[in-house]
Amino acid sequence: MVAVFLKSGYYKIAEVLNVTIDFLVKDAEYQNIDKETLKRMKNIEKISPEDKNQVYTMLDAFFAKSKL
Repeated sequence: MVAVFLKSGYYKIAEVLNVTIDFLVKDAEYQNIDKETLKRMKNIEKISPEDKNQVYTMLDAFFAKSKL
């Protein structure tokens, strides 16, 4: 019961601050990741391993070209 209250409380705070719940409860390692990037990352988690490899290969090529 307390966990549900805390979850809903975190959710409301995250909404007001326009951040994710993870941002509120975890360390700030990923604080600069915007919502669109997080949304895409979550979508990548849902696709097949073969498709993930294709996405990662494309990203790696882009990063190598951009030298990030």
